[in-house]
Order: sequence, then structure tokens, then C-alpha cells
Amino acid sequence: MFLEEAKVFQLAYIFSEKELCFKSSEIILADTKLTFEKELDTSRECEDLISRYQGNWDKRLLYLALESGRFSRFKVDSRLAHGEFEKLYGSWVLKAWENQTLIVAADYSGFISYSTDTSSAQIGLIAVDACQQGKGIGKLLVQSAERKAKSEAARVMKIATQANNSAAVRLYEKLGYALVERVLVYHYWNRKLKDRIHS
Repeated sequence: MFLEEAKVFQLAYIFSEKELCFKSSEIILADTKLTFEKELDTSRECEDLISRYQGNWDKRLLYLALESGRFSRFKVDSRLAHGEFEKLYGSWVLKAWENQTLIVAADYSGFISYSTDTSSAQIGLIAVDACQQGKGIGKLLVQSAERKAKSEAARVMKIATQANNSAAVRLYEKLGYALVERVLVYHYWNRKLKDRIHS
């Protein structure tokens, strides 16, 4: 049934809380998505350590965006070999820059994007330059995003990451985030349609 409905798509996603078994080699497990959540303490006001980015577009923002997706299913699925990962993450960071929802650490050592919706907020992209990791920059970025979200009336912050991104998982748990959802994401790759598009 699924294969029949999906045959008009080059790539389709299947989300499941349980492990699925497929006979088709065109369907692979691409990601185990973890979502963490934390109630923000709105009773305490803290000074922002890193301010919202309001500078010009800089190619280092794109570098950080691609760094943020190192464990992404769009990066690890080797069948996405025509720049899809770069285009997707490039468009996300460009949108965050245009919406002024980027927080950038000094010397472009890291960045984080966030969005707010009524009383909740969500982290979009987060990355620390590979040469600057282990210096607490990720922690400062998350805390700055939390303060910005609180100032915009958010009471809850959500962050999604990949299960194989162990450094991110440890950081979020250390900052008081609790795991609230675990979803397996499968990619269905329509090889016949792909061959027609790229031939």
C-alpha cells in the first residue's frame, strides 16, 4: 500500500515510534530523532551573554549550518548525493538570518537559531566550530536562546537531535532537558524516479 502511494515521490519519510521491518531495499532507517523539553524558569532574569545576530550575511554562517547537520538524516543518507543536504541547511540558516533569530558566538565560533510560538519555543540549528568544541560555547548558546525565548513569553523550550549525536544529548541532559519523544525516521528512495530525473 505504502509503496503504491509513494511511487510518485522521489523521497518519502516514514515516522514510527516502533522499529519497522521492510522487505524493500529502498527503505532504510535514516535517523532516530530525540526530542528534549525543559520548562523555562521565568522567575529569574539573567543578562544575555551572547546577543542576537544583526550583522550582514557571512559565509561562516553557512559553514556553521552545515556543521550543525553532521548527524542529520539528510547528511547520513548517502543516496542524497546532489547537494540536497547543503541546499536544505543553507535555506534554513538564511531564513533564520532574515528573521533575526540567530544568536552567534564571538568570532563565529558557534551559533544557534530558535523560534517561538505562543508559550513554547524551539531550537532550530545549533553548531560549534569543530576547533572550538569543548569550551562551553554550546552551553552558552542554549542558555542565550532560553533567555531570548523567555523574553518573548515562552515557558517551554524544545530541542530535537539525533540519537547518534551523543555530545548534544549529553549537553541537553546536563542543562536539565528531559527526553519526551523518540521517533524512528525511515527514508523511502524511489530509485526508478530518481534515475529518470537525473538521466
